Amino acid sequence: MARVCSGEDISKLVRGLIHAESQIQKHALDLTLRSVFRLTGRGRLDFGGREYCPCEGDKILPEKRKSDDKYGWWELERGDYLLEYNESFLLPEGMVGILQPHHRLVVAGAIHNDHVLIYPDVLPAALLHVASMGLSIKENARVSQLVVLELD
Repeated sequence: MARVCSGEDISKLVRGLIHAESQIQKHALDLTLRSVFRLTGRGRLDFGGREYCPCEGDKILPEKRKSDDKYGWWELERGDYLLEYNESFLLPEGMVGILQPHHRLVVAGAIHNDHVLIYPDVLPAALLHVASMGLSIKENARVSQLVVLELD
């Protein structure tokens, strides 16, 4: 059997929370966006890993809409992007993490891949797919949720 950890318990495993009060949910933790990369080059994947190479990407800088804005926005066109989070953690042994898109990301017109994280996995980047209408994302937006199961 497994126990679903509370958002409070998950927050104790994570470093770099932007605003814990907003990010902690009953049984999940919202993760926030630090960086966006436009994919520009082909990756390589082989059986043994010696020829592995992640795809290349150019970092996209957020732009402020008004000069006195505290945070900027990424204006993303249709396509695929790599996301990096503000938060980080090392999953302890005996726990399994599930990283999924935040429901607001989906209804805003984008989705990213799910991850199942098993010790000693660390929080990965996510591959974001933006639908045809594009997407505006503000710095530090909550884009993903982390659910953690504690195994017996």
